Amino acid sequence: MNIYEIAAEAGVSISTISRVINSPEKVSPKTRKRVEDAFVRNNYVPNALARSLVKSSSKNVGIISSEIRNLYYATAAHVLEDCFFKWGYTSFLCPTGGSLGRKLEYVRILAEKQVDGLVLVGSAFSVPEIEASVQKYLSGTPIIAINGWLSAADAHTVSVDHAAGAELILDHLTERGYKNIYFVCCTRNQNSAKKKEALSSAIRRRGLPMNAQENIFQLEPGYDAVHAFAEEFLPLARQHSAVIFSNDISAGYGLLAFRELGLSVPRDVGIVGYDNICYPNLHFPDVTVLDTKIELLSSLAANTLHDIFIQRDVGRGISIPPELIVRSST
Repeated sequence: MNIYEIAAEAGVSISTISRVINSPEKVSPKTRKRVEDAFVRNNYVPNALARSLVKSSSKNVGIISSEIRNLYYATAAHVLEDCFFKWGYTSFLCPTGGSLGRKLEYVRILAEKQVDGLVLVGSAFSVPEIEASVQKYLSGTPIIAINGWLSAADAHTVSVDHAAGAELILDHLTERGYKNIYFVCCTRNQNSAKKKEALSSAIRRRGLPMNAQENIFQLEPGYDAVHAFAEEFLPLARQHSAVIFSNDISAGYGLLAFRELGLSVPRDVGIVGYDNICYPNLHFPDVTVLDTKIELLSSLAANTLHDIFIQRDVGRGISIPPELIVRSST
């Protein structure tokens, strides 16, 4: 039985039920007893949601992440939860994997939980189906997308500046003498598309070869796909070539695959990764990486949502510059 049914049985309004729960001294003894008797008859235990009915906040926040097993997303979830906990909010963490159906279901579930706000981690949520679900179930609820983009009026974006990142990578590679630059993408989402666009533009601006059919490789995730690419790449190596991988895990796979095939990194081929989670310095040589500042992005996302809760003015988007960390692979 829910609070609405309790109110109907006791013959009182929802606001009276809420006063009995939150401020019983403000309710007459006769009315309070009638409500409390209804609680007892139905084994009803007032929860945090019921207590919030006379307040403006449930003190609940939703966090939907596409892949919690990946340290990048796990780091984001950890930072977000830690921030919200310090402010007295309970976080509902919803890992969805690659399932669109699960993403949509979690939006509906979080709406039922009456969350005060929602954080979407990753650009996998920047699709029309999610947009429609958010409009249907969470209209009016503030949403922060980390490296994602939604058109909803209450949606805000916190993202890394991929154009600035591409410039940092290309400046470094050209200074080191690399003339043939390749991009290996192991994910399919809007964020990856922005990386491709930024890198392609930066390569062309420097007058270097850039053909989408020859310089950009779209792979499935996993070591086997990267190893197959490395075998295909062999004829291109030893020609001042460098390969940029779309994340640290793939860069680590690439380093292992090239070494298995007899290539020397960085002498025969340079390697650059994205994100700067723990993987780059677990290999030898350690991997040059573009740090996309996931901890800072997550902290900014949490603070932006908190600012909205306390009615501070916030913009629709924040973009932060990444940092190139040069290591031994280039």
